[in-house]
Amino acid sequence: FGLGGTVTAGIVSARGRDIGSGPYDDFLQTDASSNRGNSGGPMFNMHGEVIGINTAIFSPSGGTRYIAFNTTIKPFDNLNLRKAIIAASDRDALRLTRGGETLGDIASGWIPPGIPGFEEAGGLTQNTDLDFLANPSGDATVARKYMDAAQAEGLPIKDGKWVGTEQFLVVATNADPGKKTAEAFQGQMEKLGFKLNFKIVPQDTLYTKFCGVPSAKVAICPNVGWFKDFSDPQAMLDAVFNGKNILQQGNVNWPQLNVPAINDAMVKAGPIPVGTDRNKAWAAINKQIAEQAPAIPWLWDKTALVN
Repeated sequence: FGLGGTVTAGIVSARGRDIGSGPYDDFLQTDASSNRGNSGGPMFNMHGEVIGINTAIFSPSGGTRYIAFNTTIKPFDNLNLRKAIIAASDRDALRLTRGGETLGDIASGWIPPGIPGFEEAGGLTQNTDLDFLANPSGDATVARKYMDAAQAEGLPIKDGKWVGTEQFLVVATNADPGKKTAEAFQGQMEKLGFKLNFKIVPQDTLYTKFCGVPSAKVAICPNVGWFKDFSDPQAMLDAVFNGKNILQQGNVNWPQLNVPAINDAMVKAGPIPVGTDRNKAWAAINKQIAEQAPAIPWLWDKTALVN
């Protein structure tokens, strides 16, 4: 990085790490300096003995994995119901389906680590002042509060549980670890009383025939995520939450969120030059999106860069 005076201690801080790279995961974790292109080279101890082979560098990927509600389909057009489901969700359990904390931090918003605006949005605690996003393991009391509010608005809810008879279409990938994530979410929804029409499809079909096609009327897409093309907060938010970007084919605004105040804020923030003001503007939009509860953000990915 062109920095002088950098020091690492070569500490082995963990053994037997599983980084989700295949069936032979059993890695040493060390802070010894390693760069792209070092893979295949030996790692020595202080006695000159080879103790491992350099394989991967873990770094933030600039991406958020989330479970998207279709905000145009009843009952998921109800804001209180969406908040209730998010409050009840165990995002840590969802993260475990991909390997746990090694794979990334639990997400609470839409600007991930490594992207400008992340700190302005609140860093790792962004949006946790919203009670339905405060507890990554779920909060039954908060969930009940919002279920009761949704009941008062006429939804079929009793004693904090959904009692409607309709089955809601959920389309998930047929490949692990995404399939495991979707199944964990299915279990969490069933605890709230929801009946799901759980459809498993190949990953490409997931987008080309279902989640990316509004006319397919998919209620929930549990395997979506958005990753940076370049390091800018607009790249993380505009395509996936601007109502003006909803397409009839190849749609990536999976919640089909279309809130005029958010759309207008994005138009105003777009031309702001790179720097603090731009970061603050997009951080404020990140908060507006979170307040709409369009999805369950559950993982800010870290990627094993294998080279």
